[in-house]
Amino acid sequence: MNAEQKYFYELHMEKYEIFKAQNPKNDDFDVVFEIEEKKLYAHKSKLCEVSNTFKTMLSERWTKPNEPINIQNYTFDDFKTFVTFIYSGEFEFDSNNIFTMVDIAEFYNVKVFKKACEDFLLNTEWCLINVFPMLDLAYKYSLEDLKKSLLDFVSKNLSVFLKCDKFQDLSHSIVYDIIKSNKNTVRQEELFEMVFKRAEKQALEKQKSDENLNLNEAIKAELSVFLPFIKFQMMNHEFIMTCVGKLS
Repeated sequence: MNAEQKYFYELHMEKYEIFKAQNPKNDDFDVVFEIEEKKLYAHKSKLCEVSNTFKTMLSERWTKPNEPINIQNYTFDDFKTFVTFIYSGEFEFDSNNIFTMVDIAEFYNVKVFKKACEDFLLNTEWCLINVFPMLDLAYKYSLEDLKKSLLDFVSKNLSVFLKCDKFQDLSHSIVYDIIKSNKNTVRQEELFEMVFKRAEKQALEKQKSDENLNLNEAIKAELSVFLPFIKFQMMNHEFIMTCVGKLS
């Protein structure tokens, strides 16, 4: 750390120490949040410089002087963890709060906090238990590095992954990327079979609300986006006749 960085750090730490003390008598604070009947004091300038959401929330148009701003969607501890990061770059993530932390980062549009959450998640050891909720999280919040890590795990464990019941419940965009990233797998039969089952399930769900729905055509429609990535020439002839023949 050079001299300029040292002085810059010390200036920020002065503000952080004031925040950390949470002394309501300190006139330096100009905004107070109320969460779960607890108060958290902060500085508007500190929050607004990293978040347009805070900038809007704390504008005179939306706030009344001297009135606490009520936060209802997050717990006191989670919101304080987030604001503490803005002041210091310090964070306390664990498996219990990380999903909420990502949501806070997205809601308040603090990209560096979102990246800190993603970096924490990238140190996770993936397994067939945690990979499904993490895929949902990565795609919901556009965590691109996390997506790549998870898709790599899926590719390395494709056979067992495809057999998991939860595969059928994954969103269309997740399944699309899984199929696309595994288009060269030698397990073409397994890949097609699981995608077919998913398409069949989706079509049956649609049929519940439309009795006139042609089930076979609905399955084909569900499959159509995935078929360009399926290499039928790599499948054995018997499989094609018994399974793929269902679509004819």
